[in-house]
Amino acid sequence: MFGCRHAPLALPPDVERALAAAYAEPHRAYHNAAHIAEVLRWYDLVADEAGWRDLTAVYLAVLFHDAVYDPLARDNEARSADLAVRLAGAPPRTTELILLTARHGALSPDSPELDADAAHFLDCDTAILGAPPSDFDAYDAAIALEYRAVPAAPSSPPSSRAPASSSPRSSTPASTRRPTRTSPAPSRATPPDQHRPTRRVTPTAAWPGWCYAV
Repeated sequence: MFGCRHAPLALPPDVERALAAAYAEPHRAYHNAAHIAEVLRWYDLVADEAGWRDLTAVYLAVLFHDAVYDPLARDNEARSADLAVRLAGAPPRTTELILLTARHGALSPDSPELDADAAHFLDCDTAILGAPPSDFDAYDAAIALEYRAVPAAPSSPPSSRAPASSSPRSSTPASTRRPTRTSPAPSRATPPDQHRPTRRVTPTAAWPGWCYAV
C-alpha cells in the first residue's frame, strides 16, 4: 500500500496496518492514503530527476507526515514524527522533515532550514497547489470538509483606528508563492496547523520546485 519505485525499505506488516488504519480515519477527506500515494509519486519523480540525499529519511517522512491528523490540534506534526520513531525507528532527519510541514507558508526558498531534500520534500507535499484548477478545487473542497469542526471565527466590529496601510494580505510572505487566482475566503477560523490554502500557484517545472526548490 505504501510502496513506490524508489522505496528504500518495506514496512513490517503490523506497521503498514497501523498506518493504513490511521489514513482511513473517517474525518479525512484529503489527508488520507490517496494523498500519501500522490506524494510518493512525486517522491519517485524527484528521485529520477534530482535525486535524494537521504532516500530513507525522506521516504519515512512521506509515509508518516500526516499519520496523526486532527484539524483541531496544534501538535499533529510532532505526534506524527513521534509515531514514525516508535513504529519505524525513523532517524532524526525524518523528524526534522515532518516538523517542517507545520511551517508551510512561513518558509521561503532561502530559509536556512531548507537544504535540497527538505525543499523537494515540502514541494512534494504541496504539489497540489500547482495542480490544474479542477484538481485544486477538489482539494479545496476536501480541506473544507475536514475543517467543518473548526469553530467559526467570532465577528468583531471594524476598528476606526486601523492604520491606513493595513491590508488583509500583509501577513502572507510575498516570496513564498506566485498566485494565479485566489480561493474563496474561508468562513471559519484559521486552522491550527495552517494546511488550508488561500491560493494555487503555477508550477515552473514538470516536477516539484515551484514553492521551495527554486
